[in-house]
Amino acid sequence: EGRLAVSDGRDSGSGSVTWEQDGVYYSIQLRAPVSGQSWRLSGDDALCTLEGLRPYPLTADSPEQLLIRELGWHLPVAPLREWLQGRPMAADTPVERDVEGRVIGFDEAGWRIDYRDFRDGRPARIQARKPPYQVRLAIKSWVALP
Repeated sequence: EGRLAVSDGRDSGSGSVTWEQDGVYYSIQLRAPVSGQSWRLSGDDALCTLEGLRPYPLTADSPEQLLIRELGWHLPVAPLREWLQGRPMAADTPVERDVEGRVIGFDEAGWRIDYRDFRDGRPARIQARKPPYQVRLAIKSWVALP
């Protein structure tokens, strides 16, 4: 759980976010602070569904393309699964580490990833940039489910 902010260099959006991950299945819920509007993106590697924007669910085979089409957001959903854990998608991606050995940054899939803060060994602030796009996550809490 935390806060998410996205920008394309002109427009931006933000809100509280809850991200649930179970293997390849994900469910991302976002609630806008002012309007109270909320939507939910869920799916796996083959199909995704966006609910809450229209009276009916929207589906696509790519969450990134669905979010670009419907919200204008460039949110790298597949890589974020790994980036949220403090690691790149590819094991051979060169990483930068701090004096404690934690990953503090790397470049992957055209994005620059920086970790700004850690709590209990996990990233607490993540910034991903691919000009003109930017995604910022402030993680409030982690819950590991059995």
